[in-house]
Amino acid sequence: MSRVFVLALDGLEYDLVVSWKLKNLLQKKYGKISVSPSYFYLGEKVPATPTIWATFVTGVPPEKHNIRDFMSYGKILDFIRFLPPIRWIKGKRRLLLKLGLPLRTRTRKEMPAKTLVDVIKPSVSIYFPMIDNIWPIRKFVTLLETHGAQVFEREMLRAHRIRVDLTFKKLKENSDWKLFLTYFDAPDLMGHLHIARRLKKLKRFYHSLDFLAYKLKKNVPEDTIFLIVSDHGMRPMPDGTGNHSYHAFWSLNIDTDWEPKDMTDFFPQILRWCG
Repeated sequence: MSRVFVLALDGLEYDLVVSWKLKNLLQKKYGKISVSPSYFYLGEKVPATPTIWATFVTGVPPEKHNIRDFMSYGKILDFIRFLPPIRWIKGKRRLLLKLGLPLRTRTRKEMPAKTLVDVIKPSVSIYFPMIDNIWPIRKFVTLLETHGAQVFEREMLRAHRIRVDLTFKKLKENSDWKLFLTYFDAPDLMGHLHIARRLKKLKRFYHSLDFLAYKLKKNVPEDTIFLIVSDHGMRPMPDGTGNHSYHAFWSLNIDTDWEPKDMTDFFPQILRWCG
């Protein structure tokens, strides 16, 4: 029986971590997971972040949970709005808002199965998708269209620092946990902005993540299994932006024969580690 600390870094690119030799992210054992089309956004040939994290926290494959969005109207309406031909109708959100049905961030209440924190107790989670209400820390996402990339990046990094500070605060306040989950979306967003045109800037940010991993490992008990995981990586696009790549990253601070092959593999293995 062990404690497990999960550092979830959305969009962390395996190839960049390896080529830049970021040893605190690589740890003792690391690898790459192919992201299959079952995890893609509906109608798009790109891995879907909400779908992947929903599988990670429940162990349920995407064809069974059918979650494709961070936001939710509740189980029944979510099921109906993705049925053809309803999913192709435009303006649904405005109509539902007029009817008094606003979107809300999806949490474990809308999940089709128990999440890691429901099964493993005591647990701590920091703005983890599909478990916590992540909207208060993600409001900056609306700034890209309204205020441009510079303001968007500034506010995104400010939210990133809030997450970092809160993670260390919770670690200091809480010592009686079996599972600790903390999630950062900045690697994904920085990848979208910089992987094609400003790789040096992205490299500096990756080094800061490497230092974050180092500091976190210094602040958890020595017997803690430290898992770093991403949902997908990032790849440069011809238009100068970045988009999701078709593989995810994982690493562990322990020597083990276990290697995940799919995002469904993490849930049962974390349960085994936690006893």
